[in-house]
Amino acid sequence: MLWLRLLPLDAARRRRLLAEALPGLTTRRRERVVRWCHEGDLWQADHKLAVADGGGETRADDGNLQTLCVPCHQEKTAQERLGRRGGEQKKQSRKRPLEQLGLTDANPTKGELSA
Repeated sequence: MLWLRLLPLDAARRRRLLAEALPGLTTRRRERVVRWCHEGDLWQADHKLAVADGGGETRADDGNLQTLCVPCHQEKTAQERLGRRGGEQKKQSRKRPLEQLGLTDANPTKGELSA
């Protein structure tokens, strides 16, 4: 898991690893992770069917949750908002579940989902 690889590193190495692994991470979030590296800072649980579109009553085992890196989750959310406003989606979402990036376990524990 990426955050475990970051823990023993100094600030410069953390920045470099974050830039390589998650190039879309905002400077603000990257610096937060550099200073205080915690488990839930690099990925977020995402509703495949957005809450606004009826996916709010979700359990971890019903198939409506996926793990996305923070930049991909932000992009997906922006595209969904654009779609709800009647706008035309300019590009396909580049969401990449962290499992595909090899950055986290395929089956996060209950504690990891709540982080």
